[in-house]
Amino acid sequence: MLCAVRGEDFRFTMVVRMYKTIRECIVSNARIMSETTIQLPEVNAATVTQWYSRRCRAQERLILSQGIPQPAASMAATAKLPDPLQKGQYLQTGTLAEPHIFVLPPNTAGEAKLKPRPQRQIPAPQNLDFPSLSSAPIIVKSGSSSQVLVPQILNIPFGVVMPPPAMPPPAMPI
Repeated sequence: MLCAVRGEDFRFTMVVRMYKTIRECIVSNARIMSETTIQLPEVNAATVTQWYSRRCRAQERLILSQGIPQPAASMAATAKLPDPLQKGQYLQTGTLAEPHIFVLPPNTAGEAKLKPRPQRQIPAPQNLDFPSLSSAPIIVKSGSSSQVLVPQILNIPFGVVMPPPAMPPPAMPI
């Protein structure tokens, strides 16, 4: 009932815990270890889960194949088989007196032709009115009761941001 509440992971954890207890009892018993060649490897929940999954799949395959008759495998061919292939000749290896000469293609570095790209025309700014400069600081009230003095460089309303001018992307060789 406890396994139904906690799931299979708990069941596999309990199996591993009991296995480790049994393994510890056997490994710590000098008489059993000297008289037998038993090997008890370390296992964890993942190992038990894999074993359980493989066992369930094998049982399912066995159950499904019960109603299907298996064909009898013939131990001899009905016709004469062709002769086996003969081993080929060994490849001859070169000697150091006759080194292999590699023919490399010519170096064409820097000879690529670039495609002409159309130049983007940036419109000239028209009638930009820059705000006047002022040296008086602005008092900004934050969320708390304290006030912050910010020197006013440009007479621009607080929160207005001008985007930087668009720059054309750098030319990339093709």
